[in-house]
Amino acid sequence: MFAQLTDAYFNPLARAGRLIKRIAGKTSEDPPIMSGEADSYAGDYVIAPLASRAFPWPPTTLIAVCKT
Repeated sequence: MFAQLTDAYFNPLARAGRLIKRIAGKTSEDPPIMSGEADSYAGDYVIAPLASRAFPWPPTTLIAVCKT
């Protein structure tokens, strides 16, 4: 949701509209503020073994931990 709000806020037409408002002496909305309270929920990010097939496509990120 935050990404969509940010995209809408920085859209060139929205930026032009805020500029026109400022020129007219009116105030406009502030940029959206990131609040992580509702952006992730328990279970959104699951760490699973690479061999497990949770999705039909291959993983795009591999996290490796090296212990010395």
